[in-house]
Amino acid sequence: MSTFYKTSGSDIGKPMPSYFEVMNEPLYPLITEREDDADEVPALEIFEFHNTVAKEVRKVRALDDVKIAGYTVAFPDFDKDNFQRWEERDKLFIDTSGEYMDVYSIHLYDFPCHDNKQKYRRGSNMEATMDMLEGYSMIKLGEVKPVIISEYGAAVHCEFNNDWTASRNTLQTQAFNSMLMGFLERPDVIEKAIPFIVVKAEWGRTAHPYGPRLMIQQFERDGTTEQTGDTDWVYSDLVKFYQLWSDVNGTRVDTWSAEADILVDAYVADDTAYIILNNLEVENTEFNLHTLGIDGNSINAINIKHLVTDSDKVMTLEESTLPNLGSSITLNGGSTMVIKLTLDAAITIDQTNSETKHYATSYKQAITADSAINFSINGISKGSTGEAMLRLGIGREHGKSLQPTVSINGNALTIPSDFRGYDQNLNGKARDNFFGVIEIPVPYEYLQANNTVTVEFSGYWRLCRNSLNSSLCNEQSGE
Repeated sequence: MSTFYKTSGSDIGKPMPSYFEVMNEPLYPLITEREDDADEVPALEIFEFHNTVAKEVRKVRALDDVKIAGYTVAFPDFDKDNFQRWEERDKLFIDTSGEYMDVYSIHLYDFPCHDNKQKYRRGSNMEATMDMLEGYSMIKLGEVKPVIISEYGAAVHCEFNNDWTASRNTLQTQAFNSMLMGFLERPDVIEKAIPFIVVKAEWGRTAHPYGPRLMIQQFERDGTTEQTGDTDWVYSDLVKFYQLWSDVNGTRVDTWSAEADILVDAYVADDTAYIILNNLEVENTEFNLHTLGIDGNSINAINIKHLVTDSDKVMTLEESTLPNLGSSITLNGGSTMVIKLTLDAAITIDQTNSETKHYATSYKQAITADSAINFSINGISKGSTGEAMLRLGIGREHGKSLQPTVSINGNALTIPSDFRGYDQNLNGKARDNFFGVIEIPVPYEYLQANNTVTVEFSGYWRLCRNSLNSSLCNEQSGE
């Protein structure tokens, strides 16, 4: 690296990279997908190799500013085999190599059609994955290492052997938007997040062109062949991801959603506010938008970009203007909306929110029916006013309760019945089990400097579905 890339004071070579991933997805081909009879390469050997590389790189002064990243896990399924995957790979990596890494690097993908199942990462599963990585890093190393998401998106397995389709771009873009909304909630942890979009990817062309390409040829859109059609390069539908977000700019401001499946974020730049909304539900959702903090400042213009999907999974970027925000707005299923408000005067930001995440001193506790599990969350310094949210990561077989009894410092909490995204089951056509985060509001007055959180799952649980005319309840034993 020090001889190929441009070093300080030199004009020769390419710019020095800011990050260096030791290996790309090493355990996927060497362990997960290995089919030959050769001895399996142990994960520990790969991790020790990371340590050796890190030590050698740091001997070169010219590389002092390059951050070393690993282990670039392909699919961080921490919960697989009752969390044995975590123990044998990801925890082992932090235990072995965490101190040698400047940043962790991971890849996050939705599998919208894999083995006739829909295995989505976005939503509660992605939140649990990130929380577990951060939380154990704090326990083991005393710090939360920064993270690079060096690839994210959707691997559309059912279309791997197809030529370009608009539907594949739609599934990829839906993943980009939903995951990005989650990443934006962690600006202090995520140093970089790169949607997996390549340009032409002729290097990946086999019998069919490569999948997530920004550029395709016109004949692909026209449904003709290279021999008979127009071979000019044009944008694929992935360009709509960039077109949707192209204007967003400014300082992040406080937002809140009353609906777990509607993700919201907002930014302010001078006289302009950008409100971004993402719908994790497949159905259209109607909501009320309340814009606080702009009292006395007239709205001069409302411009909306709404990336919607039709029944054939084809995206359309709809742009419109509104005379006013009205009483409600409809967000299409799986869609993302950017609302641009242009105001009469610059928006004054004269207050600051300090947002801090505190991690429990222990983690990954086995669930036993009617047995309390205690966690300690210490070192909280409260302001005079504030809000608090308890994030509880749960790994459970499908069909078991996701609503434990939870208290903090002896005060019972109300457990929401909803969480981000789908139920991870889809009647047996999704993930093998549930692994996700439940977000539990905590009354601010319940917080102390040092806190005890108690979680208990009952030996009996009741699942009820209410309608206007009937109530169906299924009571089962087992935690």
